[in-house]
Amino acid sequence: MANYNLITAEEFNRRCEEEERSGGFYIEMREALELDGKWCRVWEDRRTHEAFAVEETKSVNMGFNSDEDGKIDELIKTVEKYGKAQASYGVTGRTMHEILAHRLSKKLPQYDFDIGYNYHCLVTKKA
Repeated sequence: MANYNLITAEEFNRRCEEEERSGGFYIEMREALELDGKWCRVWEDRRTHEAFAVEETKSVNMGFNSDEDGKIDELIKTVEKYGKAQASYGVTGRTMHEILAHRLSKKLPQYDFDIGYNYHCLVTKKA
């Protein structure tokens, strides 16, 4: 595996703003992977060929209109490993996504859920 410089979200946002101001498009996403026990997305600055990683929340697709077989277990493993996960559903409509997220929270009372109206369902370990 290549050696990636892990940067903060703030530093990544600064670099993206700099790219936007320049009018160029040179920051390109390469891959998502685990780095030092953190889920990260790897980016490359095409001008300098510098590759860097930014920690992000791993997303688990729970299926279409339900929790498909094995997806709850996958979500639990992800939350236990990284401390958090984004649960998403293959549905059209924010309201349906929110209903499914609330159903999931009832199935997993051992975790904290931050459920928002705009396709947001963040699952974290209880403090």
